[in-house]
Amino acid sequence: MARATDSVGVTRQYKALTSATPGGGLGNALGSLGALGGGHPADAGGSPLNLDDYVTAKTLDGLFTTIGEQEQSIRQNPDARSTALLKKVFGSR
Repeated sequence: MARATDSVGVTRQYKALTSATPGGGLGNALGSLGALGGGHPADAGGSPLNLDDYVTAKTLDGLFTTIGEQEQSIRQNPDARSTALLKKVFGSR
């Protein structure tokens, strides 16, 4: 994920903006936001200001949302059980 976000250059600029550097003003203030809440990482396993962690977490959220929608469709629509495996897992009506 880091390579993909770095390739467009936004990550480099975002990290520069949020880094806590001496005399960094805004960057110093934004960088220190990560220490709020005792400095513990975000629920997704990383800093709440880490762009790569955020993009990864949102991508996984979207993936599991799509999987859930597909499963619901398969459960509600017997015609969606088009393979032998789907028929075995979800049963055939």
